[in-house]
Amino acid sequence: MKAGLLVVGFLVCAACGKTVIADEGIDIVSGLQNLQELKASDYFSRLRFVPLETPEDALIGRRPQWQVTDQYVIVSTQNQCFLFEKESGRFLRRIGHTGEDPEAYRSEHGIVDAVNDRMFFRGDRGTVVEYGLDGKWKGKFTRPAPEAENLPSFFPLAGDTLVGLFEDMTGGQKERLMIYTKAGDSILCLPNESPLPSFEMTQISVINRFGEVDIAGLTGMQGLLFVGGEDPEIGSVTFLGHTPFWKYKGKTYLKEVYNDTIYQVSTQGLRPHTVFHLGEHHWPAGERFRKDKDKAVSVLQVMETGDLFFFRLAFAVYSKEKQKYYNGIYHKSTGSVHINHLAEGVTDDIYDFFPLYPIAVSPSGQLMAVLSAEEIAMWIDENGASALPADLAHLVQVREDDNPVLVFIE
Repeated sequence: MKAGLLVVGFLVCAACGKTVIADEGIDIVSGLQNLQELKASDYFSRLRFVPLETPEDALIGRRPQWQVTDQYVIVSTQNQCFLFEKESGRFLRRIGHTGEDPEAYRSEHGIVDAVNDRMFFRGDRGTVVEYGLDGKWKGKFTRPAPEAENLPSFFPLAGDTLVGLFEDMTGGQKERLMIYTKAGDSILCLPNESPLPSFEMTQISVINRFGEVDIAGLTGMQGLLFVGGEDPEIGSVTFLGHTPFWKYKGKTYLKEVYNDTIYQVSTQGLRPHTVFHLGEHHWPAGERFRKDKDKAVSVLQVMETGDLFFFRLAFAVYSKEKQKYYNGIYHKSTGSVHINHLAEGVTDDIYDFFPLYPIAVSPSGQLMAVLSAEEIAMWIDENGASALPADLAHLVQVREDDNPVLVFIE
């Protein structure tokens, strides 16, 4: 442990965690009070539809997870990880494999490092397995964990330096975030500023649908993991598939579920970037286990483009009667916030086609949505190929059992 940097990290964390951006930020309260339709033409100038190739050895199953770079689309699905060419949709190769051999990973849901053309996957016994985007195994390394019951997650920061959060499902977690190297050196370790008393887990359950909304491939909204204890008013919820880190124009950002601030991450610590103003809907990290927070809102899956933040909101997740889910768009230049219900998506008023649900964003800020091949094929059967706009005529070749169609949003 590099003690000097560790102390600096604590100080940086303590300062950043208490910083409030008073005059800037994203006003969620007014957006929730004035729900409105999100129209593609109000935010975007171009939609490009790319059918993915459908070879027999690269069929995408249910509930995949998606990542996009400036060159590739990466799909993690049913114990496999596929790499497609972004421009054409052509299938290129598989990346690694699950199994028990030395080069295998335990989960196909890896993290892409676009700068260095590689991916990191969870291995066994606290290891991280590394593969190049060329499909070649590059080795594995062990994540450091100072006196921690849990291991930090892994996300590329710069070079061979990674950053990770510590999951705290039942309380008692002392560490919040760690920056470390592949060699196992801890560069910086930030404490959990709102440690909670631990409780013994007595029950666990998973809900795979969000308010009866089942949108294939909706990364970050793939289900809720509920953990309960003896006290019926205490429990925890984890948003499955949520990715708190992202890259934008060479910088790394973080938005934690129970923190209203977006931070820029560096080896020096966390620097506040933008804050979500939630008012009465604020859900403090120190109250995350209280089930009576029936007005609390969590901001999830932030995706950043040149002039926009696209995000999703989860409202009153502990209450079956009150829980709701929303899409949100924030205009950086105007400061306006527009919110609607999750199921409505973004209306495609450019082509008058299917609603769009952005699920991934490239490091340069290009959003990507996914459409079901089955739904497109059914639409063509019902309306006829001639009803397709000229720019979408190539979709007439899509068949019901094909891989999905990607929509790149600019």
